Amino acid sequence: MATEPDLINDELANFDLQAELREFEASRPWPSGIHSRTLTKRPHLRVVLIAMDPKAQMREHHADGTVTLHIVKGSTQVKVLDQDLVVEAGHVLVINPSVKHSVSAQQDCAFLLSIVWSPEVAGLAHRGRGYGA
Repeated sequence: MATEPDLINDELANFDLQAELREFEASRPWPSGIHSRTLTKRPHLRVVLIAMDPKAQMREHHADGTVTLHIVKGSTQVKVLDQDLVVEAGHVLVINPSVKHSVSAQQDCAFLLSIVWSPEVAGLAHRGRGYGA
């Protein structure tokens, strides 16, 4: 059962990431090696907790908004702008809108993915991610 956020009011939510990760662990094995849960979905913002098994990969894609990856456990390798970056727990990577990137797990890892859209993009029907060219 999904952990419910500690709703303070309609404007604010609080999430216990360690409790979420314990629930993720209890649901192993993950068929794709990746497990995720959307923590909040707002018109201009998505926050998703993602866990990956070692060597699991998210193929190249882009987002229509600014992306942050806040690594909370382990480390990831992010391929972006012709660079291979190793991003470790405690670090945050910020990627501009429409910049193609891929993510692979160096070890058991978990990160908080946030996507923030400009007001113009937030109003569009498609404001997610795109794969390929």
